[in-house]
Amino acid sequence: MTSRLRSTTRNDPPPAPAGLRPGQIALWESIVGAWRLEPHMERVLEAACRELDTAEVAEEAVAAHGAFVRGRNDGLGAHPGLGVARSSRLAAARLLRELALPDVPPEVSRLPRGRSYPSYDRPS
Repeated sequence: MTSRLRSTTRNDPPPAPAGLRPGQIALWESIVGAWRLEPHMERVLEAACRELDTAEVAEEAVAAHGAFVRGRNDGLGAHPGLGVARSSRLAAARLLRELALPDVPPEVSRLPRGRSYPSYDRPS
């Protein structure tokens, strides 16, 4: 199995993609600062960060308007942002799991069972 991490030496990690919120910039910097990801895995990490951004925006909308909103027939229903936040966080967890980094805490990304992981080298 080929490694998903770059074996070449690189002094400075790639900058965070434009448009990310501060929390996701910190996540990006912590991962690319510790690991040399292959270019395609950097895109996976970017997608995960963007999903987390979407979840945060949805959660802010829910916080501003409440968990329940009035619908067309004046009945109460769940705020649409609840579903957006839930699906975005689930997508982000799956994308982070795809990176298969061995020391990502389980609460951030659970490693799937029955999958072999290549050995990783930390950058110097």
